[in-house]
Amino acid sequence: MKKKYYVFIAIIVLLLIAFAVATFQLNEGESAVVLRFGKIVSVYVKNEAQAGEVIQGIKDENVRLSDIKVRFGTGLKLRIPFIDSVKKYNNKLLTYESTPRQVITSDKKKLIFDNNAQWRIINPVLFEITMGRMEEAEKRL
Repeated sequence: MKKKYYVFIAIIVLLLIAFAVATFQLNEGESAVVLRFGKIVSVYVKNEAQAGEVIQGIKDENVRLSDIKVRFGTGLKLRIPFIDSVKKYNNKLLTYESTPRQVITSDKKKLIFDNNAQWRIINPVLFEITMGRMEEAEKRL
């Protein structure tokens, strides 16, 4: 009887691990790009209005727009384990702040320059193609 109990527990644990590997959660205010072997196969956006904007503006010859499936909604989503990778992007307003720099003008006055920018990712597919990572986007800002 104990042996059957251990087998049952092991099967439950394996099913839970398989479920965790085969799913991902998309929260409110996030979009996701699903990559299969490094190529974009689908994109998840918040609503239908955003879905129409995703395909516009993409002019990369390596990306076939007919292969990209645009899906919308949040919650638990499926993926193929070990083949698909998921990159999530924040749709909320992001703030970039640079470090203040001191500049001496030609008349020997010291000025301190500090700037910031607020931005958001509207098109996650275009962002993935052009930037790839948040660090790269902040470096370009």
